Amino acid sequence: MSEHFCFTCNRLRITADGNLKVCLHGSNEVSLRDVLRSGATQQQLETVIREALGRKKRQHAGGVAYQPLSVYQSRESRSNDQSTDDPY
Repeated sequence: MSEHFCFTCNRLRITADGNLKVCLHGSNEVSLRDVLRSGATQQQLETVIREALGRKKRQHAGGVAYQPLSVYQSRESRSNDQSTDDPY
């Protein structure tokens, strides 16, 4: 990435399975579902979210080149790729 925007990024994502991602390009997640199911108070939930935000990196992957979020290939490119055992 030539221009790091992570420090100014204000985006979060809650995944379909209840995990909080503080970096849309990262793989680290915090399970909000588990926190909620354990009977946590609103204050405890806020603490978990604030702690996750506190661990957010100032820049993505330490300057490693940008990697797109989508790992899906088009049907055509998959049929041309003979080097993989991936059934998709």
